[in-house]
Amino acid sequence: MAKIDSRKLAAVLASVRPTQRPTLPTDANPESGLTPGQRTGLDYSRDRYADGSYMVDPPHSQYNPGGEAAVTSFYGAIDRLPAPLKDAGQYINYPLFVDGKVMTDRKAALQRAFDYEEKTGKKFARYPTPQAAEWGEMQVVHPIMDADSENVLATPEAQRRLRSLK
Repeated sequence: MAKIDSRKLAAVLASVRPTQRPTLPTDANPESGLTPGQRTGLDYSRDRYADGSYMVDPPHSQYNPGGEAAVTSFYGAIDRLPAPLKDAGQYINYPLFVDGKVMTDRKAALQRAFDYEEKTGKKFARYPTPQAAEWGEMQVVHPIMDADSENVLATPEAQRRLRSLK
């Protein structure tokens, strides 16, 4: 039987073990555990709410498979960063939601994300693996974004937009 290198085993286990705890409804300050990149994504989403460029989606629609109305302000994608970028090989979570709509051209959306990072000086979240990206976004950021979405959906403007879709 081959000898197990404990350092390699520790590295493998660390790559699948979350380094953050999930955001819980009982957290006194749910945003305190965000990484700077996760904060950038949350700020991007909130900027779409503030400038009114969010999208209201009826239930069971293209961007909202759920049974209740929802709001789109980020619609994230996770892709591996290409060489020759400094952080090539890492996985970025970036918005497909640009200029009030979801972009279908992921390459163009990724370029828009890079442009946004250059303009603002803030980077979207980077993760070591796609699984870490999925976990970090769904367990840490989404509970906060979902609460924001519900607050926006309750506004008269969002309700007016929802009624106009029917």
